[in-house]
Amino acid sequence: MAALYTKKKIITEYRRLLCQFEKIPTINDLRNNGYKQLEKVIYRKFGKLTNLRKAANIIEERNPPGYWTVAKVISDLRKFCRTNKKAIQQEAIGSLLLRKGKKNYVLLFTN
Repeated sequence: MAALYTKKKIITEYRRLLCQFEKIPTINDLRNNGYKQLEKVIYRKFGKLTNLRKAANIIEERNPPGYWTVAKVISDLRKFCRTNKKAIQQEAIGSLLLRKGKKNYVLLFTN
């Protein structure tokens, strides 16, 4: 069955699933909804899902719209500060955020 899929057909099918799921399908979405064969073909033809998304011109947002509310940012930063209280006393919070993988917040602490 894999031989029947061209890159163009895979992109078309993936876009159809994008509309069906109303979000960018992940590998788990494909597996859980009976598209294991499509998953295998994606890996065979594109190497990984990100390459398929690039070929299909699908821009992936890491978080859904409305995720970054002021309340959410403040809550996340408070939790980060509580968790890393000792490290903050020894290191600038901007560099600590970068080191801990919180690069979305770094702009808040740089001039």
